[in-house]
Amino acid sequence: MSDALDNRIEPGGAEAESSSNSAPPILEVSDLHVRYGANVALEGASLTVSRGQICGLVGMNGSGKSTLFKSITNSVSYQKGSIKVAGIDANQARKQRLIGYVAQNEEIDWDFPVNVNQVVMMGRYGFMGPTRRPKSADVAAVQAALEMVELQDLQQRQIGALSGGQKKRVFIARAIAQGAPLLLLDEPFAGVDKYSETNIVDLLRKISAKGTTVVVSTHDLASLEKLCDEVVLLYRRVVYQGDPAGALDPQNLAKAFGLNPAASGGGQ
Repeated sequence: MSDALDNRIEPGGAEAESSSNSAPPILEVSDLHVRYGANVALEGASLTVSRGQICGLVGMNGSGKSTLFKSITNSVSYQKGSIKVAGIDANQARKQRLIGYVAQNEEIDWDFPVNVNQVVMMGRYGFMGPTRRPKSADVAAVQAALEMVELQDLQQRQIGALSGGQKKRVFIARAIAQGAPLLLLDEPFAGVDKYSETNIVDLLRKISAKGTTVVVSTHDLASLEKLCDEVVLLYRRVVYQGDPAGALDPQNLAKAFGLNPAASGGGQ
């Protein structure tokens, strides 16, 4: 993989690694409250994600997963609470390009003649200035990202001609090219087959091994143990955070999916 991208993901090399124990968590969410009019989306959600982890964010539709991501990326306003990324306010972190985000559904015209390379290059726009003319570092970062997602041979292909799983990998590559230390993925397994899902799991593991922290929202409970280092169960607030095995406990799942734990046979 290119040194240009490695240096962005792992700034400082061995010195950065030796100081990682004293560094703040990559993501800190404290007492977050979000309302859409009279509808409560998040009510006192708090969580911390350590650097270099893959964290799964699990909950039913309407549990607040997408709202949490949109709050972190400053796409929605929150009424109370705080969000820090790498120890600084999330809004400042976004301006410093410390947050990569892959939406569940990308707003793109699949018939528009744009190829894979051009889409991934969009992840470098923040480094180019108003002219958006790529420099050698931008080209190197794009090639490294394409290599990581194993799509370098398809980089001249029109984005609309790809399979669902390939499209997902293109948008992940765009986020990788940005070089952010925190990567958020909203339902990356939605609409892909099992083969593509396995490829995405392997890809996210490779990204994490390079030092990037990955937070994935998902409904797919079966993928938790093979993908995640830790899991957050969300039902407007965090009802569980810990190892994947604990997340699959029936009592915790009952809380996350809006049921009475006692009624589900899980005890108190």
